[in-house]
Amino acid sequence: RLEPDGALSARTYKARELEPTVFDPQRDLPQLLMPAPAVLDGSIAQVLWRDGQDGGASWYTAAVRRAWGPPSAIGGGGGSGGGSGGGEGWFVLQYLDDADSDEHVFVGLRPGDAAAHAALRPDGEQ
Repeated sequence: RLEPDGALSARTYKARELEPTVFDPQRDLPQLLMPAPAVLDGSIAQVLWRDGQDGGASWYTAAVRRAWGPPSAIGGGGGSGGGSGGGEGWFVLQYLDDADSDEHVFVGLRPGDAAAHAALRPDGEQ
């Protein structure tokens, strides 16, 4: 389970206690961030992956492709695009080094501040 700050909980859980988490931009988007515009489609992003265990990190290059909502909405599994205005802000990162590692993310930007941004997975991991 993730803590509110994004860290893993130190508490242990039994399988029956686990609950899936779902990111809803209307509820969970960090304050002052807005859904990224569709114009990001086709851009190239440098993505930092933290290694977690040892504190290291690696950079990967990905093409940014517009998605029409979170994976559940795209695949017909129900959902309305996560409450994000018909999919606004949702993208697929297509990693150039590994074609099998495409990843859905919601991108939030702060208008007027290019340094303030966040990419969140459908489960809420930032």
